[in-house]
Amino acid sequence: SSLALGHEPSPCELLQPLSVAAWLSSPRGMGVKGRKGQVRAPPSAVGLCADRLMRLDRFLGEHPTLPGSVLAVARRGRVCHLAAHGTRNVASGMPMEDNTIFRIFSMTKIVTAVAIMQLYEKGLFQLDDPLYDYLPAFKESRVFVSKEGTTVTTEPARQPITVRHLLTHTAGFVYGIFEDTPLDDIYKEAGINPGPANGAPLESFVDAVARMPLKYHPGENFKYSVATEVVGRLIEVLSGTSFDEYLRVNIFEPLGMVDTGFMLSDSQAARLAEVYEASDNGLTVIDEFHTMATHFGVGKLPQLLSGGGGLFSTVPDFMRFSLMLAGKGCLGSARILGRKTVELMTQNHLPGGRDLGSYDGDLPDFHTMKGLGIGLGVAVVLNADFGWHCSPGSYFWQGVASTWHLHDPVEELTVVAMAQFMPVFGPEAFSIRAALASLTAQAIID
Repeated sequence: SSLALGHEPSPCELLQPLSVAAWLSSPRGMGVKGRKGQVRAPPSAVGLCADRLMRLDRFLGEHPTLPGSVLAVARRGRVCHLAAHGTRNVASGMPMEDNTIFRIFSMTKIVTAVAIMQLYEKGLFQLDDPLYDYLPAFKESRVFVSKEGTTVTTEPARQPITVRHLLTHTAGFVYGIFEDTPLDDIYKEAGINPGPANGAPLESFVDAVARMPLKYHPGENFKYSVATEVVGRLIEVLSGTSFDEYLRVNIFEPLGMVDTGFMLSDSQAARLAEVYEASDNGLTVIDEFHTMATHFGVGKLPQLLSGGGGLFSTVPDFMRFSLMLAGKGCLGSARILGRKTVELMTQNHLPGGRDLGSYDGDLPDFHTMKGLGIGLGVAVVLNADFGWHCSPGSYFWQGVASTWHLHDPVEELTVVAMAQFMPVFGPEAFSIRAALASLTAQAIID
Protein backbone atom coordinates (compact mmCIF):
# COMPACT_ATOMS: atom_id res chain seq x y z
CA SER A 1 0.00 0.00 0.00
CA SER A 2 1.10 3.60 -0.42
CA LEU A 3 0.32 6.72 1.54
CA ALA A 4 0.38 10.22 0.07
CA LEU A 5 2.40 12.88 1.85
CA GLY A 6 0.10 14.91 4.04
CA HIS A 7 -2.36 12.03 4.34
CA GLU A 8 -3.18 11.21 7.97
CA PRO A 9 -3.09 7.39 8.06
CA SER A 10 -5.54 5.40 10.09
CA PRO A 11 -4.24 3.07 12.82
CA CYS A 12 -4.98 0.15 10.50
CA GLU A 13 -2.96 1.69 7.66
CA LEU A 14 -0.07 2.37 10.01
CA LEU A 15 0.12 -1.31 10.85
CA GLN A 16 -0.24 -2.81 7.37
CA PRO A 17 2.41 -5.48 6.70
CA LEU A 18 5.41 -4.05 4.83
CA SER A 19 8.84 -5.21 3.82
CA VAL A 20 11.70 -3.72 5.83
CA ALA A 21 12.69 -1.55 2.86
CA ALA A 22 9.14 -0.30 2.43
CA TRP A 23 8.86 0.44 6.13
CA LEU A 24 12.05 2.48 6.18
CA SER A 25 11.31 4.41 2.97
CA SER A 26 7.58 4.94 3.37
CA PRO A 27 6.07 8.39 4.04
CA ARG A 28 4.92 6.76 7.26
CA GLY A 29 8.42 7.63 8.44
CA MET A 30 7.68 11.20 9.46
CA GLY A 31 10.82 13.19 8.83
CA VAL A 32 13.47 11.36 10.88
CA LYS A 33 16.09 10.35 8.31
CA GLY A 34 19.70 9.28 7.97
CA ARG A 35 21.49 6.75 10.15
CA LYS A 36 18.58 6.72 12.57
CA GLY A 37 16.31 5.39 9.83
CA GLN A 38 12.70 6.46 9.54
CA VAL A 39 9.83 6.02 11.93
CA ARG A 40 6.08 6.13 11.73
CA ALA A 41 5.23 8.86 14.21
CA PRO A 42 7.16 11.55 16.08
CA PRO A 43 7.51 10.66 19.77
CA SER A 44 5.35 13.62 20.79
CA ALA A 45 2.41 12.19 18.83
CA VAL A 46 2.32 9.19 21.16
CA GLY A 47 3.13 10.90 24.43
CA LEU A 48 6.90 10.38 24.49
CA CYS A 49 9.67 12.97 24.75
CA ALA A 50 12.24 12.82 21.95
CA ASP A 51 14.94 14.39 24.13
CA ARG A 52 14.35 11.82 26.84
CA LEU A 53 14.52 8.98 24.33
CA MET A 54 17.98 10.25 23.43
CA ARG A 55 19.05 9.11 26.89
CA LEU A 56 18.31 5.58 25.76
CA ASP A 57 20.33 6.15 22.59
CA ARG A 58 23.27 7.42 24.59
CA PHE A 59 23.07 4.52 27.03
CA LEU A 60 23.24 1.93 24.25
CA GLY A 61 25.58 3.87 21.96
CA GLU A 62 28.13 4.49 24.69
CA HIS A 63 27.84 1.16 26.50
CA PRO A 64 31.35 -0.34 26.66
CA THR A 65 30.10 -3.90 26.30
CA LEU A 66 28.18 -3.38 23.06
CA PRO A 67 30.12 -2.77 19.81
CA GLY A 68 26.78 -1.87 18.27
CA SER A 69 23.03 -2.18 18.66
CA VAL A 70 19.70 -1.44 17.00
CA LEU A 71 16.72 -0.15 18.95
CA ALA A 72 13.03 0.45 18.20
CA VAL A 73 10.39 1.96 20.48
CA ALA A 74 6.66 2.01 19.79
CA ARG A 75 3.69 3.33 21.67
CA ARG A 76 0.00 2.82 20.98
CA GLY A 77 0.92 0.62 18.06
CA ARG A 78 3.06 3.23 16.29
CA VAL A 79 6.83 3.04 15.99
CA CYS A 80 8.23 6.40 17.09
CA HIS A 81 11.94 5.72 17.51
CA LEU A 82 14.34 3.62 15.46
CA ALA A 83 18.08 3.98 15.89
CA ALA A 84 21.28 2.09 15.03
CA HIS A 85 24.46 2.55 17.03
CA GLY A 86 28.08 1.45 16.53
CA THR A 87 29.34 -1.40 14.37
CA ARG A 88 28.22 -4.91 13.54
CA ASN A 89 31.80 -5.94 12.83
CA VAL A 90 34.54 -4.27 14.85
CA ALA A 91 37.40 -5.46 12.63
CA SER A 92 35.90 -4.18 9.38
CA GLY A 93 34.11 -1.18 10.87
CA MET A 94 30.84 -2.11 9.12
CA PRO A 95 28.12 -0.08 10.84
CA MET A 96 25.02 -1.35 12.52
CA GLU A 97 22.04 -0.54 10.31
CA ASP A 98 18.31 -0.74 10.79
CA ASN A 99 18.18 -4.02 8.84
CA THR A 100 21.22 -5.68 10.45
CA ILE A 101 20.46 -9.34 11.15
CA PHE A 102 20.95 -10.88 14.59
CA ARG A 103 20.93 -14.33 16.12
CA ILE A 104 18.03 -13.88 18.53
CA PHE A 105 18.50 -17.17 20.39
CA SER A 106 15.87 -17.48 23.17
CA MET A 107 13.60 -14.78 21.75
CA THR A 108 12.74 -17.63 19.35
CA LYS A 109 10.72 -19.04 22.25
CA ILE A 110 8.06 -16.33 21.98
CA VAL A 111 7.56 -17.13 18.29
CA THR A 112 7.30 -20.85 19.03
CA ALA A 113 4.73 -20.15 21.74
CA VAL A 114 2.59 -18.11 19.32
CA ALA A 115 2.78 -20.93 16.78
CA ILE A 116 1.60 -23.61 19.21
CA MET A 117 -1.20 -21.35 20.43
CA GLN A 118 -2.46 -21.01 16.86
CA LEU A 119 -2.93 -24.78 16.90
CA TYR A 120 -4.58 -24.50 20.33
CA GLU A 121 -7.09 -22.14 18.74
CA LYS A 122 -7.95 -24.89 16.24
CA GLY A 123 -8.82 -27.28 19.06
CA LEU A 124 -5.92 -29.65 18.29
CA PHE A 125 -4.93 -29.91 21.97
CA GLN A 126 -5.70 -28.55 25.42
CA LEU A 127 -3.07 -27.02 27.68
CA ASP A 128 -3.40 -29.70 30.35
CA ASP A 129 -3.38 -32.65 27.96
CA PRO A 130 -0.60 -35.16 28.68
CA LEU A 131 2.26 -34.62 26.27
CA TYR A 132 2.38 -38.35 25.56
CA ASP A 133 -1.01 -38.11 23.83
CA TYR A 134 0.90 -36.50 20.94
CA LEU A 135 4.51 -37.58 21.58
CA PRO A 136 4.26 -41.14 22.94
CA ALA A 137 7.98 -41.27 23.80
CA PHE A 138 7.14 -39.22 26.92
CA LYS A 139 4.71 -41.84 28.26
CA GLU A 140 7.08 -43.23 30.91
CA SER A 141 8.84 -40.11 32.18
CA ARG A 142 11.12 -40.63 35.18
CA VAL A 143 12.74 -38.23 37.64
CA PHE A 144 16.42 -38.14 38.57
CA VAL A 145 17.30 -39.23 42.12
CA SER A 146 21.06 -39.78 42.14
CA LYS A 147 24.11 -40.85 40.16
CA GLU A 148 26.85 -43.07 41.57
CA GLY A 149 29.56 -43.76 39.03
CA THR A 150 27.72 -44.92 35.93
CA THR A 151 24.59 -45.94 37.87
CA VAL A 152 21.69 -43.50 37.59
CA THR A 153 18.78 -43.91 39.99
CA THR A 154 15.37 -42.57 38.98
CA GLU A 155 11.76 -42.77 40.12
CA PRO A 156 8.48 -42.60 38.16
CA ALA A 157 7.09 -39.12 37.57
CA ARG A 158 4.15 -38.39 39.85
CA GLN A 159 2.14 -36.89 36.99
CA PRO A 160 2.54 -36.67 33.22
CA ILE A 161 4.14 -33.72 31.49
CA THR A 162 1.52 -31.42 29.96
CA VAL A 163 1.69 -28.83 27.21
CA ARG A 164 1.27 -26.10 29.84
CA HIS A 165 4.33 -27.46 31.64
CA LEU A 166 6.36 -27.12 28.44
CA LEU A 167 5.36 -23.50 27.88
CA THR A 168 6.01 -22.49 31.51
CA HIS A 169 9.30 -24.41 31.95
CA THR A 170 7.80 -26.54 34.70
CA ALA A 171 8.10 -29.86 32.81
CA GLY A 172 11.25 -30.82 34.71
CA PHE A 173 13.80 -30.84 31.87
CA VAL A 174 17.16 -29.06 32.07
CA TYR A 175 19.23 -27.40 29.35
CA GLY A 176 22.42 -29.37 29.78
CA ILE A 177 24.63 -26.45 28.75
CA PHE A 178 24.51 -23.85 31.53
CA GLU A 179 25.32 -25.95 34.61
CA ASP A 180 27.55 -28.83 35.67
CA THR A 181 25.18 -30.91 37.79
CA PRO A 182 25.12 -34.73 37.47
CA LEU A 183 21.89 -34.47 35.48
CA ASP A 184 23.32 -31.83 33.14
CA ASP A 185 26.28 -34.16 32.61
CA ILE A 186 23.87 -36.93 31.58
CA TYR A 187 22.33 -34.58 28.99
CA LYS A 188 25.78 -33.68 27.67
CA GLU A 189 26.85 -37.31 27.43
CA ALA A 190 23.70 -38.02 25.41
CA GLY A 191 24.51 -35.15 23.00
CA ILE A 192 21.49 -33.10 24.04
CA ASN A 193 22.65 -29.61 23.23
CA PRO A 194 20.33 -27.32 21.25
CA GLY A 195 23.24 -25.13 20.18
CA PRO A 196 24.72 -24.64 16.71
CA ALA A 197 26.93 -27.75 16.89
CA ASN A 198 23.99 -30.12 17.03
CA GLY A 199 23.40 -31.90 13.73
CA ALA A 200 20.42 -33.96 14.91
CA PRO A 201 17.03 -33.48 13.25
CA LEU A 202 14.33 -32.12 15.56
CA GLU A 203 12.50 -35.45 15.80
CA SER A 204 15.66 -37.31 16.86
CA PHE A 205 16.63 -34.57 19.30
CA VAL A 206 13.24 -34.68 21.04
CA ASP A 207 13.24 -38.49 21.15
CA ALA A 208 16.59 -38.26 22.95
CA VAL A 209 15.14 -35.74 25.42
CA ALA A 210 12.31 -38.17 26.15
CA ARG A 211 14.87 -40.75 27.28
CA MET A 212 16.41 -38.36 29.81
CA PRO A 213 15.39 -38.26 33.47
CA LEU A 214 13.71 -35.10 34.72
CA LYS A 215 15.19 -32.83 37.38
CA TYR A 216 11.83 -32.23 39.05
CA HIS A 217 8.44 -33.89 38.99
CA PRO A 218 6.31 -32.20 36.31
CA GLY A 219 4.51 -29.11 37.50
CA GLU A 220 6.32 -28.98 40.85
CA ASN A 221 9.18 -26.60 40.08
CA PHE A 222 10.54 -24.17 37.52
CA LYS A 223 13.61 -25.00 35.43
CA TYR A 224 14.62 -23.19 32.25
CA SER A 225 15.21 -25.95 29.74
CA VAL A 226 14.91 -27.57 26.32
CA ALA A 227 11.12 -27.65 26.76
CA THR A 228 10.57 -25.24 23.86
CA GLU A 229 12.48 -27.55 21.50
CA VAL A 230 9.86 -30.13 22.42
CA VAL A 231 7.13 -27.61 21.58
CA GLY A 232 8.67 -27.21 18.11
CA ARG A 233 8.35 -30.94 17.52
CA LEU A 234 4.78 -30.89 18.86
CA ILE A 235 3.96 -28.22 16.26
CA GLU A 236 5.25 -30.52 13.52
CA VAL A 237 3.14 -33.45 14.75
CA LEU A 238 -0.04 -31.42 15.19
CA SER A 239 0.27 -29.42 11.97
CA GLY A 240 1.64 -32.15 9.71
CA THR A 241 4.33 -29.82 8.36
CA SER A 242 7.95 -29.01 9.17
CA PHE A 243 8.53 -26.47 11.92
CA ASP A 244 10.28 -23.95 9.68
CA GLU A 245 7.57 -24.16 7.03
CA TYR A 246 4.84 -23.73 9.62
CA LEU A 247 6.42 -20.53 10.96
CA ARG A 248 7.01 -19.16 7.47
CA VAL A 249 3.45 -19.66 6.25
CA ASN A 250 1.54 -18.83 9.44
CA ILE A 251 3.61 -16.10 11.08
CA PHE A 252 6.49 -14.65 9.07
CA GLU A 253 4.77 -14.13 5.72
CA PRO A 254 1.49 -12.72 7.12
CA LEU A 255 3.47 -10.26 9.28
CA GLY A 256 5.93 -9.26 6.56
CA MET A 257 8.90 -10.57 8.57
CA VAL A 258 11.16 -10.82 5.54
CA ASP A 259 14.45 -11.37 7.38
CA THR A 260 13.34 -13.88 10.01
CA GLY A 261 13.96 -17.62 9.76
CA PHE A 262 16.28 -20.51 10.53
CA MET A 263 18.63 -19.80 7.62
CA LEU A 264 20.07 -16.88 5.70
CA SER A 265 20.76 -16.36 2.03
CA ASP A 266 24.22 -15.12 1.03
CA SER A 267 22.91 -11.56 0.71
CA GLN A 268 21.29 -11.73 4.14
CA ALA A 269 24.46 -13.21 5.66
CA ALA A 270 26.31 -10.06 4.56
CA ARG A 271 24.10 -8.12 7.00
CA LEU A 272 24.68 -10.51 9.92
CA ALA A 273 26.27 -9.03 13.06
CA GLU A 274 29.25 -10.72 14.69
CA VAL A 275 28.78 -12.24 18.16
CA TYR A 276 31.24 -11.03 20.80
CA GLU A 277 32.31 -12.05 24.28
CA ALA A 278 34.53 -10.44 26.90
CA SER A 279 38.15 -11.55 27.17
CA ASP A 280 41.39 -10.31 28.70
CA ASN A 281 42.00 -8.54 25.40
CA GLY A 282 38.63 -6.79 25.36
CA LEU A 283 35.79 -7.84 23.07
CA THR A 284 36.51 -10.99 21.06
CA VAL A 285 34.53 -12.58 18.23
CA ILE A 286 33.09 -15.98 19.17
CA ASP A 287 34.56 -18.16 16.44
CA GLU A 288 32.04 -20.93 17.07
CA PHE A 289 29.51 -19.11 14.96
CA HIS A 290 31.85 -19.15 11.96
CA THR A 291 33.25 -22.68 12.22
CA MET A 292 29.77 -24.09 12.82
CA ALA A 293 27.98 -21.83 10.35
CA THR A 294 26.60 -24.72 8.30
CA HIS A 295 24.89 -26.01 11.44
CA PHE A 296 23.46 -22.62 12.29
CA GLY A 297 21.67 -21.62 9.14
CA VAL A 298 24.17 -19.58 7.12
CA GLY A 299 23.92 -20.95 3.60
CA LYS A 300 21.82 -24.01 4.47
CA LEU A 301 18.95 -25.01 6.71
CA PRO A 302 20.26 -26.40 10.01
CA GLN A 303 19.42 -29.98 10.91
CA LEU A 304 18.06 -28.96 14.31
CA LEU A 305 15.22 -26.46 13.95
CA SER A 306 15.49 -25.10 17.46
CA GLY A 307 12.24 -23.66 18.78
CA GLY A 308 14.13 -22.44 21.81
CA GLY A 309 16.92 -20.54 20.11
CA GLY A 310 17.42 -21.04 16.39
CA LEU A 311 16.01 -17.97 14.65
CA PHE A 312 17.68 -15.03 12.93
CA SER A 313 15.79 -11.74 12.84
CA THR A 314 16.03 -7.96 12.67
CA VAL A 315 14.68 -5.23 14.92
CA PRO A 316 12.06 -4.11 12.34
CA ASP A 317 10.90 -7.71 11.85
CA PHE A 318 10.64 -8.46 15.55
CA MET A 319 8.93 -5.16 16.21
CA ARG A 320 6.24 -6.22 13.75
CA PHE A 321 5.85 -9.45 15.73
CA SER A 322 5.80 -7.49 19.00
CA LEU A 323 3.18 -5.07 17.72
CA MET A 324 1.05 -8.05 16.71
CA LEU A 325 1.10 -9.22 20.34
CA ALA A 326 0.53 -5.66 21.57
CA GLY A 327 -2.42 -5.50 19.15
CA LYS A 328 -3.95 -8.57 20.84
CA GLY A 329 -2.98 -10.87 17.99
CA CYS A 330 -3.51 -8.51 15.06
CA LEU A 331 -1.19 -6.37 12.94
CA GLY A 332 -3.22 -4.44 10.40
CA SER A 333 -5.06 -6.99 8.27
CA ALA A 334 -2.98 -9.91 9.58
CA ARG A 335 -4.80 -11.75 12.36
CA ILE A 336 -2.31 -14.20 13.94
CA LEU A 337 -4.08 -14.97 17.23
CA GLY A 338 -7.35 -14.07 18.88
CA ARG A 339 -7.46 -11.41 21.57
CA LYS A 340 -8.33 -13.84 24.36
CA THR A 341 -5.47 -16.13 23.37
CA VAL A 342 -2.91 -13.35 23.73
CA GLU A 343 -4.43 -12.48 27.09
CA LEU A 344 -4.12 -16.13 28.10
CA MET A 345 -0.48 -16.24 27.01
CA THR A 346 0.53 -13.09 28.85
CA GLN A 347 -0.94 -13.86 32.27
CA ASN A 348 0.84 -15.71 35.07
CA HIS A 349 0.30 -19.48 34.88
CA LEU A 350 2.01 -20.49 38.11
CA PRO A 351 -0.44 -22.21 40.49
CA GLY A 352 -2.15 -20.00 43.03
CA GLY A 353 -0.63 -16.84 41.57
CA ARG A 354 2.82 -17.74 42.89
CA ASP A 355 5.92 -16.00 41.63
CA LEU A 356 9.11 -17.66 40.42
CA GLY A 357 10.87 -16.57 43.57
CA SER A 358 8.84 -19.14 45.52
CA TYR A 359 10.37 -22.01 43.52
CA ASP A 360 13.76 -23.70 43.86
CA GLY A 361 14.61 -23.21 40.19
CA ASP A 362 16.44 -20.11 39.12
CA LEU A 363 17.54 -17.98 36.17
CA PRO A 364 20.96 -16.30 36.12
CA ASP A 365 19.47 -13.37 34.22
CA PHE A 366 17.95 -11.42 37.11
CA HIS A 367 18.80 -10.15 40.59
CA THR A 368 15.61 -11.73 41.88
CA MET A 369 12.64 -13.73 40.65
CA LYS A 370 10.34 -12.32 43.31
CA GLY A 371 7.47 -10.51 41.65
CA LEU A 372 8.04 -12.38 38.38
CA GLY A 373 5.56 -14.83 36.91
CA ILE A 374 5.64 -17.02 33.83
CA GLY A 375 3.09 -17.01 31.05
CA LEU A 376 2.91 -19.21 27.96
CA GLY A 377 6.26 -18.38 26.35
CA VAL A 378 6.84 -15.06 28.13
CA ALA A 379 7.90 -13.82 31.55
CA VAL A 380 5.31 -11.61 33.27
CA VAL A 381 6.03 -8.83 35.78
CA LEU A 382 3.62 -9.24 38.70
CA ASN A 383 4.60 -6.41 41.03
CA ALA A 384 7.36 -4.06 42.15
CA ASP A 385 9.21 -6.85 43.96
CA PHE A 386 10.85 -7.69 40.63
CA GLY A 387 12.48 -4.28 40.60
CA TRP A 388 11.84 -3.18 37.01
CA HIS A 389 10.41 0.22 36.08
CA CYS A 390 7.32 -1.00 34.26
CA SER A 391 3.66 -1.71 34.96
CA PRO A 392 2.36 -4.94 36.49
CA GLY A 393 1.35 -7.16 33.59
CA SER A 394 4.33 -6.18 31.44
CA TYR A 395 5.78 -9.18 29.62
CA PHE A 396 9.17 -9.78 28.07
CA TRP A 397 11.84 -12.20 26.95
CA GLN A 398 15.45 -11.97 25.87
CA GLY A 399 18.17 -13.88 24.05
CA VAL A 400 21.52 -15.04 25.41
CA ALA A 401 23.43 -12.87 22.91
CA SER A 402 21.81 -9.61 24.11
CA THR A 403 18.51 -9.27 22.31
CA TRP A 404 15.51 -7.93 24.20
CA HIS A 405 11.74 -7.55 23.92
CA LEU A 406 9.43 -5.79 26.40
CA HIS A 407 5.79 -4.73 26.22
CA ASP A 408 4.01 -2.68 28.89
CA PRO A 409 0.27 -3.10 28.18
CA VAL A 410 -0.78 -0.38 30.64
CA GLU A 411 1.35 2.26 28.92
CA GLU A 412 1.01 0.60 25.48
CA LEU A 413 4.80 0.79 25.24
CA THR A 414 6.85 -1.69 23.20
CA VAL A 415 10.63 -1.95 23.06
CA VAL A 416 12.82 -4.18 20.87
CA ALA A 417 16.60 -3.90 21.07
CA MET A 418 19.30 -6.13 19.62
CA ALA A 419 23.06 -6.41 20.05
CA GLN A 420 25.40 -9.42 19.87
CA PHE A 421 27.26 -9.81 23.15
CA MET A 422 27.26 -13.15 24.96
CA PRO A 423 26.17 -13.93 27.60
CA VAL A 424 23.39 -11.47 28.33
CA PHE A 425 23.49 -12.50 31.99
CA GLY A 426 27.23 -11.84 32.34
CA PRO A 427 28.33 -8.93 34.55
CA GLU A 428 29.26 -6.83 31.51
CA ALA A 429 25.69 -6.80 30.15
CA PHE A 430 23.62 -7.67 33.22
CA SER A 431 22.07 -4.25 33.82
CA ILE A 432 21.06 -3.49 30.23
CA ARG A 433 17.68 -5.23 30.33
CA ALA A 434 16.42 -3.26 33.34
CA ALA A 435 17.80 -0.03 31.87
CA LEU A 436 15.78 -0.57 28.69
CA ALA A 437 12.64 -0.62 30.83
CA SER A 438 13.53 2.41 32.92
CA LEU A 439 14.90 4.55 30.09
CA THR A 440 11.78 4.06 27.98
CA ALA A 441 9.42 4.54 30.92
CA GLN A 442 11.06 7.85 31.87
CA ALA A 443 10.36 9.16 28.36
CA ILE A 444 6.58 9.01 28.89
CA ILE A 445 5.27 12.57 29.34
CA ASP A 446 1.48 12.31 29.04
